[in-house]
Amino acid sequence: MKTTIKAMKTPVFLTAFLLLTLLVKTENASAQLPDCVSGTVGYVTFYDSISSAFTGPIDSTEIRPVNLLTGTVGGLIGNRRYWIRKYRGSGGTGNDANYIYGTSALAVDFITSRFYVMTQMSSSLPKDIITINPITGVMTTIGTTPVSLDDYHFVKMAGNNNGWIYAIGVVRDTTLVAANRVNPLIRFQTCGLVPSAGCATSTIQVLGYLQNIPGLTSQWLLFNGDIAFDNSGNLFFATAGFERIGGSGRYTDSRLFRINAADLPTSAGTGSIPMSLVSDYNSLDSTVINGVGFAGNGNMYMTTRRYLGPQNPPLPNFVSEMYRSDFAGNSILMPAFVRPTPGTSATDIATCFFPSAVLAKHGIVLTGQQVTGASSLRWEVSANKDVSYFEVQRSDDGINFETISNVGVINPDIDNQKYSFTDIADNNTKAKFYRVRSVLKSGVRYYSNVIKLNSAKVTFSSRVKPNPFVNEVELTLNLRTASPIQVRVIDHAGRIFLQRKFIGKAGENRMVLNEVASLKAGVYYLEAAVDNESVREKIVKQ
Repeated sequence: MKTTIKAMKTPVFLTAFLLLTLLVKTENASAQLPDCVSGTVGYVTFYDSISSAFTGPIDSTEIRPVNLLTGTVGGLIGNRRYWIRKYRGSGGTGNDANYIYGTSALAVDFITSRFYVMTQMSSSLPKDIITINPITGVMTTIGTTPVSLDDYHFVKMAGNNNGWIYAIGVVRDTTLVAANRVNPLIRFQTCGLVPSAGCATSTIQVLGYLQNIPGLTSQWLLFNGDIAFDNSGNLFFATAGFERIGGSGRYTDSRLFRINAADLPTSAGTGSIPMSLVSDYNSLDSTVINGVGFAGNGNMYMTTRRYLGPQNPPLPNFVSEMYRSDFAGNSILMPAFVRPTPGTSATDIATCFFPSAVLAKHGIVLTGQQVTGASSLRWEVSANKDVSYFEVQRSDDGINFETISNVGVINPDIDNQKYSFTDIADNNTKAKFYRVRSVLKSGVRYYSNVIKLNSAKVTFSSRVKPNPFVNEVELTLNLRTASPIQVRVIDHAGRIFLQRKFIGKAGENRMVLNEVASLKAGVYYLEAAVDNESVREKIVKQ
């Protein structure tokens, strides 16, 4: 027997990964590639947030691995600290006063095996995008943000599995821009395995601006936080609100949002990018959420700063903490997480895992349809034992929701349970938006997806029959109110072969068309119209 061995072509990114792995063995033992395989390692940035100015040439930022199972922080990546700074012009005392130091944005790219950071800016200046080689420690400034982004502060950044890095900004002074321009979403390319200075500048794109929802996402309600992606390209955004109270800043509500992959623009634009609220994180209110990343199993990890007292100036001491979230709205403190260097603060956490099921334990998917003029809603839960009750919420605009009914738990002793609810239609012809909020026994609340149902004037209650037909067809229509109905048989070019009018009643209407017997064999469309609305179904004459 003859055996033929075919040469297998190794993907470019895998070849690069193998080459870099060989390099690791020849470099300092602390030089290491980021772990994008195990699903249990994240990376945290720490920088000095205590000193108002640095005295002398010190390295401003640490990047360290963290064990997501235990919370234990490891040694310095590259066996060094990184001097991440941006020149802001002359002024102050000493050379260091002329720079802004540190970073609050970190991304790990699973293709290039590199770290990416953006310079920390508290004033209106361009921001530098820097990539770090984890083996050599070499930093390369691959891009600088355009002048149009000078007023924005970028602390939210993550790599997607499509080879782009994404970041969300917030304007420091909300009087400088319109309300719908407070939070730009940008992206840029990584420049591959051997990046050159400035290589990403031309790839920086403003994709649009996060949806401005008064009281939920407007102004500084998305001030701090971080982002991470799942395997489908959906973007999750954990954020902490910020307010001015009595002239002083206060961190307020903590929440998790989601931007569906289908709603992420793929080219530059200025439109509104819709988001949906996944859950409140009430246990983290008034903390500074500054990092979020996923483990391989879909759990989410957040780094925070918690002040040890009221947020009154001068600000009290703080502790850097890390929390694990197994399901939306839930947070578990990981006490083994501590800042290794006194005087530093954990500013971001990033991973390079893209799980398929994110926070899946209490996931809830809502579906619905219009039936006889009413909205029929259905959802299923997999942790039914933990639920106290459900709130069905409705909106006319998809932004402002109100609770229209509470639904009690069915079969509280089992985990998997299906639910349904019917919202009886009113005389409003506008579309309705629905979502379901689950309230757990622990008090944690999380939300389903949002669905839009049109309150149609006319719908088919069942399929046209028989189809194919010979002598006649029967159709059953549902009308929201008593109305004249116009029924037509047309072809693909819109030519009318049959037209009849009926006076329909509210509810179900059954009609039989026997005039179709004279039609030639072929494909037609049966159309029923009420006022300016119509429904259509393809029919075949034998």
